[in-house]
Amino acid sequence: MVKMPQLVQMYRDGLMNPLQQIEFVQTLLDTELIADYPELDKLAQYYISEGLCYYVPVDIMPELKE
Repeated sequence: MVKMPQLVQMYRDGLMNPLQQIEFVQTLLDTELIADYPELDKLAQYYISEGLCYYVPVDIMPELKE
């Protein structure tokens, strides 16, 4: 299994095709790891605005955690 730092490096090295980039960013959003890579936030926001990715905040209703 490829780990997130390896995926980030693959992205930075330009080794991902467009579909892989979208899946990569969606994974960052789904796992809330996008905050660990602020340099990818603008790309994530672009993909969201274009409808290529979506984001559902985990803490949208913190009272449901209890």
